Amino acid sequence: MDVGKPVDWHDNVGITHGAIPITIEIVTNTKNVEGESYKRGDSFTFYLDSEKIDDKYYISSHEPEFEIGEDIVVHVGKSHLGPMGEGGDNYFVELGDFGKYKITDQKAYNEKHREGKSIEDALKESGFGM
Repeated sequence: MDVGKPVDWHDNVGITHGAIPITIEIVTNTKNVEGESYKRGDSFTFYLDSEKIDDKYYISSHEPEFEIGEDIVVHVGKSHLGPMGEGGDNYFVELGDFGKYKITDQKAYNEKHREGKSIEDALKESGFGM
């Protein structure tokens, strides 16, 4: 649905990061995140991490790429580090490139499964479908 502007935050050693908000629309939810319930049509935001150097943001090479309108399965986790601080909604993609599957022709693809696997198998790993 949306790729937002980075939100600055400082890690525990003082490095400035930019958390890039990615907002998706839920089609299928196979696992609630820390007791929260999401259903078809809900929006959900998670963040990609980047480092801010000289007012420019550099996304880590292990972070997956997202395009507005693509169908995906994404596996997210929650961290206490991030733009909202302790107890905030700091969701991130688990396992970097391996935590996102792009859906094409009824198969799920990512860096680990370049030949594709069934969408059902990708969802069984406990992710959100978009």
